[in-house]
Amino acid sequence: CYKTSTTAFVTFKSRVSACSSHQMLLSHDHYTMETKSAPNPKDIIWENVSVPQRQILMRKTISSVMLFLGVIFWSMVVSFVTVISNMDIFSKQFPIIKTYSSTTLYRFLNNYLAIGLLLVLLNSLPLIFNFISRNYERIKLESEIQNSIMDRYFKYQLANVFVAVQIGSVATQLSEVLNNPSSIASILGTSLPSVSIYFMNMMVI
Repeated sequence: CYKTSTTAFVTFKSRVSACSSHQMLLSHDHYTMETKSAPNPKDIIWENVSVPQRQILMRKTISSVMLFLGVIFWSMVVSFVTVISNMDIFSKQFPIIKTYSSTTLYRFLNNYLAIGLLLVLLNSLPLIFNFISRNYERIKLESEIQNSIMDRYFKYQLANVFVAVQIGSVATQLSEVLNNPSSIASILGTSLPSVSIYFMNMMVI
């Protein structure tokens, strides 16, 4: 028993016939029937072949909107991770932790736990994007899934860099730059080094 599908594969005996059918208009409504060269069979996700293209586009739109909102509110996620991994805050809630404040482990966790948790979160994003593309959007080609993962992961990486700079002292100097644009070089020269510590910690971990 085969599922009804909006996708079909047509083979031709000559390259001329294949090129002609690929270039001709098969319907008066261009978006009703679309022709393109067949991908490599290994690139096809066969369990997703029967999914209608309109359904895929609709789900892509929904997931893109949700992920875009995630990018916008990424600063809240970073702030939450920073708060829950701050040992000084934990020591106020649990005084017993404060007794270990002079230990190397306490200082190590206080300096690197937030960045470590953030890196774990960033490294889990490709898995989340892969699940969305493969199991929710039901994209039919493996190459399209990988492109979607890279595109979305790149946007979240940009959001992470923006949040890091925003949290740093650069954002606090923006008003001074706007009031005195000629001193932008000296202002950035004193502000950027404070943000570099954050990225150095990420590279160390």
